[in-house]
Amino acid sequence: MQKRSFLAGGTFLYALLIATLIALICSGLIAALSMELLVLVEWDLQEKLMRNSRSGLALLLGEGSASQEATIDLYGRGDDSVTICRSRWGAFPLARSRSFKATPSGNQSHLQIALLGDRPLPGALYLADRKMALSLSGRTQIGGSAWLPAAGVRAGYVDGRPFTGERLVDGDQLRSSNRLPEPESSWLDWIRQMRHRGRSMQKTSSLPDSLQQSFADSSRCFHLEYAYLNHHVLKGNVIIWADSMIVVGGNAKLEDICLLAPSIVFEPGFKGAVQSYASDSLRVESDVQLQYPSVVAVIPIPDQKHPASLLLAAGSDLQGLAYCRTLPSGTSSSTLTIEASARVVGEVFAEDILALSGKVFGRVSCREFKLQTPNSSYQNYLYDAEILPKRRPSGYLSPHFLAGGQENGVVKWMY
Repeated sequence: MQKRSFLAGGTFLYALLIATLIALICSGLIAALSMELLVLVEWDLQEKLMRNSRSGLALLLGEGSASQEATIDLYGRGDDSVTICRSRWGAFPLARSRSFKATPSGNQSHLQIALLGDRPLPGALYLADRKMALSLSGRTQIGGSAWLPAAGVRAGYVDGRPFTGERLVDGDQLRSSNRLPEPESSWLDWIRQMRHRGRSMQKTSSLPDSLQQSFADSSRCFHLEYAYLNHHVLKGNVIIWADSMIVVGGNAKLEDICLLAPSIVFEPGFKGAVQSYASDSLRVESDVQLQYPSVVAVIPIPDQKHPASLLLAAGSDLQGLAYCRTLPSGTSSSTLTIEASARVVGEVFAEDILALSGKVFGRVSCREFKLQTPNSSYQNYLYDAEILPKRRPSGYLSPHFLAGGQENGVVKWMY
């Protein structure tokens, strides 16, 4: 008689346990694959939203100095839309582009905000025709095309020292007119509006020690009688007005903010990126580094009678725009001074007098030059000055401060 075989009593339990473990592992793998698929779908969605928002910024480039908010259906299907808007942040257009995508769970969006810049103007120098030749002395270098008065350029002597360079102008010599290019009206309008807005605000007695304000939100604005910024950390969408003066100490940490006051001073040791607008005087002292994209500008008020001045002291460094506007009343002059060993990487634009002894790696535009030595004063003279636009970084974009400028790309991502 054949014996029957039986499984041990615990074998079924072991088999059930193994089957359960296999089921759990398979379920985990399926869940992991599902999660990975969801992540990939979400990543693909965010990538598409980012591309769409960049398409919106591309539409804003070259659209003019201002525009109203507009919503655009990119592909005509109704599920890929972008809302674009232009405004100003000082000398730069501020472009906002928010893309939308309809999904089963609702609308998804992506916001990008950027400062836009212009293609730099060609050449090294534009000197208005005041019926007086430009005279060069010492180690002066002009490395690029120059727009000059009809009287041209010549070698001269300053305190008995001759011109020692090989060429007066290392580039084409072109004829200038008696007027400089006009500034962008929307920029000047923005400054006037900001000054009026500051006067209408209630004053505060102090500033926060630390503040970072997103450009996706409204501006944080502060109006003071006098402001001394030192040990302050202020970044982003922040505007500070002062009725008398703003002094920026060497320990301040400032990035992308705007300053407006009759007088502004940057003390030695400061390093940051700021747009600063004064009406009377602006002084950048030695050992100050104003990083790209910074702006130092003196723009007098309409009824101003006293002189206006902008000084970049010896040993200072500016990456951006130095701009000094002539007085509207014409009763006095405005002077932009760049001392020896001071450096500007960008543009220098003086609607009146420019006293240039330092280095400009970019373009210079002015009505006339002035040189003061211990022994004498010289009109339309340059001594040991350097104007070398080829030493400016190739990717540099200019502020949109001149009428007719051609926007060419993103200066800085703000959000």
